[in-house]
Amino acid sequence: MTTGFYDKEEMLPKVYNLALLGATDKIIAAALDVSIETFNKWKQRYPELKEALKKGKIETDAKVAKSLLDCALGYDYEEDVVVHPRNRSEKSYVLRVQKHVKADPWSCSKWLALRQRELWAEVQRSESKNTNVQILKLDLTGLDTQELLLLEKLRLKELVENAERSNN
Repeated sequence: MTTGFYDKEEMLPKVYNLALLGATDKIIAAALDVSIETFNKWKQRYPELKEALKKGKIETDAKVAKSLLDCALGYDYEEDVVVHPRNRSEKSYVLRVQKHVKADPWSCSKWLALRQRELWAEVQRSESKNTNVQILKLDLTGLDTQELLLLEKLRLKELVENAERSNN
């Protein structure tokens, strides 16, 4: 890596195109053969560089969001299909056919989870510090079937059984 020389004519299209591809600032800096520190300084010093980067990222995000929405709702498209008549004396021809892609449930769920997080997010994330918990003994006899299934899903039951075996 070099400290680099900022060449507006060469770098702006490169930065824009790499941003369109979804490249991170670190990857773009490497492609320009400069350190991330130098690239960050250039973004502050040259507003046109920052704008090219921003524009590329926003356009990519917009295209991806549009594609996700299309998948979530389903969409129509046209396709050329070659038709071969049964009668061999007739020529093959191209027929434009309207096709439909059904709504994709995963895309629907993802879209709603992103747009209406409080209503549709599957998991509520919370920050926690790394804490070691040592379970020496746990009585599972009072739990009903649903509670036991939940423990199994969380793999807690297995952890408790392993802890009990190692203590005996």
